[in-house]
Amino acid sequence: FYKQQDANFYPTWTYVAGRSVANIPNSLFDSFLYGIIVYWCAGLAFGDGAGIGNFFMWLLILFMTSFSTGLFFGMFPAVVEVVTIAQACMAVMLVIFILFSGFAIQPDVIPDWYIWAYW
Repeated sequence: FYKQQDANFYPTWTYVAGRSVANIPNSLFDSFLYGIIVYWCAGLAFGDGAGIGNFFMWLLILFMTSFSTGLFFGMFPAVVEVVTIAQACMAVMLVIFILFSGFAIQPDVIPDWYIWAYW
């Protein structure tokens, strides 16, 4: 991408739009395959809330998460011109996402001045 951008072959927004559209089948396949396995193995198919509507809502949430994360991390190469800086930014953002997702640190332990990152 950087070679074509430096040579002004096409605008950046066309690359981002094309990559976004091309990523839809990938995200659908990944979320469907992962969603089927996790839905049954995690026991979400059993109990009071089990139903076909909840299963498709689960798949929709997984698809939207996969697609939006792909778009978010696809934004860095389009915005930052230096590859190493883009990789460093993506690594820092990934650590922040993992740290404030609620799995590594529970919400009641997060200091008040950082709670905005949890939400």
